[in-house]
Amino acid sequence: PGRVCYNGPMAAAADYFAQLGRPVPYAVNPCDYFLDCITPGGDVADVPTFVAAFRDCQWPRVEAEVEAALSATGKTPLEIL
Repeated sequence: PGRVCYNGPMAAAADYFAQLGRPVPYAVNPCDYFLDCITPGGDVADVPTFVAAFRDCQWPRVEAEVEAALSATGKTPLEIL
């Protein structure tokens, strides 16, 4: 519990879950299904797969974006005013 499983736009979530072997079933609310997939103890839960996929595939990109944002120089508070 409390681990990141996905980071990206909502429009891409269904494809991401499908790539991990969990396509959204027909006539099922995607958000409910996503929660079912990542909630421990659920019928379709596969938490370790989603945590590992985030760590291996998404985290490097997130980390790079954060580092780029932190290293970018922006305006000082005085310049903003």
